[in-house]
Amino acid sequence: MHFTADKEVSGAIVELDPEAVITGRVTDADGEPVPSATVSAVTEQWQRGFQIYKQVTYAQANDRGEYRLKVLPGRYYLKVLPALNAVLPSVFADEPGEPVMRGGVVVYPNAATIDGGSPIEVRPGQQLTGITFKRPVVAAYHLRGAVKLYSPPAPVVAVNFRNRNGDRSPGNLFGATVKKDGTFDLMGVPAGSYWLELMPLRDSPTGRMAVDVIDRDVNGIKLPSIPQFDLKGKVRWEDDGVTEPLSSVKLHIDWLDWFQFPFASVATPAADGAFVFPFRPAGEYVITLAPESDVYIQSISYDQREVEGGRLDLRNGAAGDVEIVLGTGTGQVEGGVHWPDLAPGAPPPPLPPGATAVLVSAGGVTGNTGARSAEIDQSGHFEFRFVPPGRYFAFVSPRFDEGLWQNMDFVREIQASGVALDVTKKGSAKVEVPMLTNDDVRHAIEKVPR
Repeated sequence: MHFTADKEVSGAIVELDPEAVITGRVTDADGEPVPSATVSAVTEQWQRGFQIYKQVTYAQANDRGEYRLKVLPGRYYLKVLPALNAVLPSVFADEPGEPVMRGGVVVYPNAATIDGGSPIEVRPGQQLTGITFKRPVVAAYHLRGAVKLYSPPAPVVAVNFRNRNGDRSPGNLFGATVKKDGTFDLMGVPAGSYWLELMPLRDSPTGRMAVDVIDRDVNGIKLPSIPQFDLKGKVRWEDDGVTEPLSSVKLHIDWLDWFQFPFASVATPAADGAFVFPFRPAGEYVITLAPESDVYIQSISYDQREVEGGRLDLRNGAAGDVEIVLGTGTGQVEGGVHWPDLAPGAPPPPLPPGATAVLVSAGGVTGNTGARSAEIDQSGHFEFRFVPPGRYFAFVSPRFDEGLWQNMDFVREIQASGVALDVTKKGSAKVEVPMLTNDDVRHAIEKVPR
């Protein structure tokens, strides 16, 4: 469906696909039903170039362990965990001195983690039956350690852990409050590879470290503790002759690989170019400008060193100021869809719903955030305005997932199916771009390093 400004559309028909239904049973290791077990439908998603897994819906088993899960047509991992309202894992020991155990997570068909499972594809209206799960009992361990606390003390300092495989679905995260002496004890942790991190609560220190749990408790952990900080800097024009006030610029900052809170915000420089992003947790960030005017970020320096790709490493806090150099003289890209098998004079075939033009910086400018999309009109034409000078790849994709196109490994895998182009200062480029297929996108995703 195509919409034109100031014109009404009448008689439109929106076709909806019927839901699919997945049914089965959840039992324990002895074959007994697990009442209230939660069966989650989890999808693979992309968040600023990072692969993640998120729950989209769930269902709970009845007293007989039977569940009925309604999902939209699509591709899902099915994951079973204890009741969704269980704040902490239920741990037990058969005898004093015996290893502590807990009910484990199982991903269909029989994996302990999401990246070891096999996704299933469901069609509109499909009734998929007999998807059963047997929840194992697994050994559980403690993570014990300490963090440095600062004065004045934060109301709450909390530490949690999560899998390093990008799983953001329920059952993957729980934590504990740090005691007043700075110590913590996380219990019920199964074997695996985790991020251990301080939650970025107000006034709380933050920090993250990798921890591997193998077959015993992990003691003596020294978790990095970085006070939240103000990131300060200045903006200046590349050319002295620019008359546009610096206060008209809006800088966007985004926290990369965030889990619960993105901490994205906007700062407007003062007349002298000074700006501040307050209360930043430790981590990696990118600063960008939306392509809304003839202004772009030419370079970013941090602590007097140019930042490669605009990616700021603030995992140890702020050690200096940021300098941003702005340029003017953006260009534009005009293009059309190329149909190689179209007979001369024949009308082009209709584009699939959701087809989008995509423009990606070939160099991963500003920390893999150089992906843009544009609508394609009924004639197959598209246009990108305010394009900074540089080298790009243009694509026509059956769908646009911004987080996926911000992953440069994916872009490198699929670049041969697009068109490379150069945009000069105040210049324009014209391209004809072939249509990608869903298979093209899927095959490129499968080759992205995990």
